[in-house]
Amino acid sequence: PRQRVEPLPAAGVPGTLGNSSVPAASSGPDIVNEERNEFEMSVDEDEAAVYASVLSLFKEADQIDLCFLVDTTGSMHPWIDTVKGSITSLWKRINRHFEASKDIRLAFVGYSDFDKLRQERTRVVKFTSSQTNYLRELSGIQASGGGDLAEDVMGGLCAVLDDLAWRENGTKILIHIADCPCHGREFHDNSISDDYLHGDPEGKHHHDVMGRLAENGIQYFFGKITDKTDRMVQVFDVSLREQSHQQLCITTFNATSGNTDQFKRTLESIVMQSTQRSLHVSIHADEKLRLTRAPRQLNRHQVMDFKAIKALQFTMHRYKSVKSIDNVLAGCERMMVRFHSRLKIAPTPFAEGGSRLAYEAFDTQGRVSVVVKRSKYTNPRWQHPMHFFQDMEAQVVTARFSRDFNSSLITCYEGTTSLYRLEVLTLSVAITSGESRTQMSGEYMTVERLLTGDYKKFTDNGSFQDASRPGKLLVAFSHWTHWKSGGKLLIGDLQGAVNEKERVVYLTDPVIHALGNRRRYGGKHRGNLGAVGFRLFFEKHQCNRYCRALQLPKSSMD
Repeated sequence: PRQRVEPLPAAGVPGTLGNSSVPAASSGPDIVNEERNEFEMSVDEDEAAVYASVLSLFKEADQIDLCFLVDTTGSMHPWIDTVKGSITSLWKRINRHFEASKDIRLAFVGYSDFDKLRQERTRVVKFTSSQTNYLRELSGIQASGGGDLAEDVMGGLCAVLDDLAWRENGTKILIHIADCPCHGREFHDNSISDDYLHGDPEGKHHHDVMGRLAENGIQYFFGKITDKTDRMVQVFDVSLREQSHQQLCITTFNATSGNTDQFKRTLESIVMQSTQRSLHVSIHADEKLRLTRAPRQLNRHQVMDFKAIKALQFTMHRYKSVKSIDNVLAGCERMMVRFHSRLKIAPTPFAEGGSRLAYEAFDTQGRVSVVVKRSKYTNPRWQHPMHFFQDMEAQVVTARFSRDFNSSLITCYEGTTSLYRLEVLTLSVAITSGESRTQMSGEYMTVERLLTGDYKKFTDNGSFQDASRPGKLLVAFSHWTHWKSGGKLLIGDLQGAVNEKERVVYLTDPVIHALGNRRRYGGKHRGNLGAVGFRLFFEKHQCNRYCRALQLPKSSMD
């Protein structure tokens, strides 16, 4: 495709965008600066106040209350054993990966059905931070009973709300595992035997229960074992979204196999995802943002046939590679390429982040699978083009640092063939054009190559630092970026996928903490915490063998 190259100002501030324009080389009219100042944080904020505020949010998010809600009728015996067998590993993984900074409490609620007496229908293990006590209480819970296929799900959910003392703040997680739906014809089809087709015989209503979950900010995860629960989860999800103003939803994961090792990895991922979501909601609570495109259900295991999907036309913008780290630190202007492309985008997202939804897509001109990320928010602040160009700039700057880091590491480990290499995905900003405008009305979104392999979070802006070998390398990379920049920036919040065969770690969506013009990388609301981000990293960081090989100072804050 034809490409047009134009320079951008160092701060990456886009000019006025029309039907066929690109970001301007000059600072543009005054309205551009007014729009920029409208949504960016003030660089004059008191650092101590920002640090105290953000640290408080991290500490709250690190308080984790996790409850397992499990159907304990006879057919569920293997999954109850899976939960029991995963607890010790979960505790060890959290303490190792979070350096024991997470304050985690576990609870358990088991429910059965109305063939049992009221006092026998639910079994409750109250929140405890003692692994020994928790496992001792769980040992007495066995799967038994069950008449018709439908179960007393409402009774279990009410026990979660009434019989457990959830902490007011922090990360609240409910993991529900079941193979059958609740009572009531609206929750299942006619293949499910149900003695109470009119609904819960005690008058419990799912709207009330979902409203209370929303009021308490409890994040709901559902372990799907069979298709019998699909309609129930869908009805619950619609109600939870409505009553939380689209801030909460039910996230479904595959629990079909009952595989303990897979379940352990899923639990770790849920804890990580939930603490990030809690932190994101806390930081943005004052903006009263509302989700607008959150799906009824994420389609995590979709296999797309793009032949039936219409290709839409987009105008693409992409920064050219940065020549050197010195150019980054000197604030040299970026050069941008503009071109046109046609994308086929899946109708349902396969993943959800703190502020965006990820859709699988196919670039019909490049003949390559890509990921399209769209904002979840209706607030115009989050559709401002500045956000998308800042994301793109952060990615191209991280790519420059990663290439120099790879070279430095190879020098330190000359002759070693087992080293991982960092590679940052190239990010483009797309805006609909041509006939696509009628379908997405000029919406901005980001586009990058589809990652293969398991997606993983390696670090965040707080206490989490992955303890795997690739994780330790990336922690050293963050340390190195601070040292290499002379203390001017630090690249963190690292995530992506590992290709073990090629020994490559692919990175996406990094956050850059930067001094000076912190607005350049989006300010606090895009993760750039400046010196506060430096402090949060080095308070938790312990130098590893990669740091020592690179001869990095123990604390780059000195």
